[in-house]
Amino acid sequence: MGSEFASVFKRFFRVPGLLVWSLLFPCILATLFSVMFSGLDELGIAANIPVVVVADEGWGSEEAETLRSVVANLAEPDTGTEEGEPLLTVREVPTLDEAEDLVESGDALCALSFEDGEPRLSMRMSTGSDANDTTRIREMVVKTVVDSTLQVNAAVNGSVEDLRDRIAALVAKAQAGDQAALDELLRLQDSASTIEDHARRASEAGHVREVSLTKNAPDQTIRYYYALFGMAVLLTANIGLVAIVNVRAGGSPVGARRNVGGIGRVRLAIAALLAAWILAFACLVIGYAYISLVLRIDLGADTLAFLGALPLGAALATALGGVVGALPALSERARAGFVTAIGCVGALFAGLYGTPCMDFADMVSRVAPWTSYVNPAKAISDALFALYNYDMLGPYWHSLAALAAFTAACLAIMAALMRRNSLAHL
Repeated sequence: MGSEFASVFKRFFRVPGLLVWSLLFPCILATLFSVMFSGLDELGIAANIPVVVVADEGWGSEEAETLRSVVANLAEPDTGTEEGEPLLTVREVPTLDEAEDLVESGDALCALSFEDGEPRLSMRMSTGSDANDTTRIREMVVKTVVDSTLQVNAAVNGSVEDLRDRIAALVAKAQAGDQAALDELLRLQDSASTIEDHARRASEAGHVREVSLTKNAPDQTIRYYYALFGMAVLLTANIGLVAIVNVRAGGSPVGARRNVGGIGRVRLAIAALLAAWILAFACLVIGYAYISLVLRIDLGADTLAFLGALPLGAALATALGGVVGALPALSERARAGFVTAIGCVGALFAGLYGTPCMDFADMVSRVAPWTSYVNPAKAISDALFALYNYDMLGPYWHSLAALAAFTAACLAIMAALMRRNSLAHL
């Protein structure tokens, strides 16, 4: 069996296709992703957005207090997407004409003013060659700030008006001797005191804290790396394919010579599969190390749990390659093409090939959830992505259970195919 181990390892380095598809191709694709996504963080930066404010009587009025307070708060440090930077850089001018001149010259993205009790946003919308992604994002940020402030202000004012009307009605009833109205007024007074007390203690003791609904901040680009691992797992099936082809009597001349030797077919197959599994696992670990240490991509998952899924992925790939290698009446080139096709199609339903493909994969998962368990690329991608997205390990173990079941099925099919081989001659 030791010679069989050595044979599989030597074959890996002597066959260029194995080295390319199992090790180099995932690393090359990860490098392309890194280059493609490297500028997205900068495109999405919303910080130091230049805004000019018309500081006249309207801006200092009571009606503009909410918007004025929001703008002042967003000009504080650490409100932008860059650490320590403000979201808005505010410049005040006395007249609207001066503000619009700054916008027209490009020194400010927009001008904020308050006229006739309503805010006014003056912005030179970028079009044509000037319409870059950063400018569009900044325009959307400012418009969202203004619109959200108006909506919240309107909701608060409406609630205040309703409460004022309700209190007036209760006071009138209480003056008329309605004991129930008087009790309701007392309850409202107690509620107001309680709310005020909680707000005061929260501001003094820092009871308000920022929380995240997911384990890590959502990042759409990270999903592509997990889908890449799903494809990489299936591509290492080429190692299991070659290992089984070279121990099958009818698979290759090498397999024929080994079958007339003194080692039984079962021992040959077990040694070949173990060696292929070790090589597949090594390729996946090298790919993970390359993405994490060389490309410096933070996958945001627990390293031990991430690496713990890779042996099962390597076992699945080895078993799948063994099934294809045990199929009768196929050339070695046809088998290799079949395994590569399985990897590429599986990656399609894992969402590897761009945003439309990712949306399509999500749609398929919603309509037919069972496809996420029968597609190994999707199952390994979901298992790894669960480590990034969830605090609990339930989804991770569910996906690994699907991989284990798929691996067991492949091993059973491979054993049945190899057992049924009967040859008239070698």
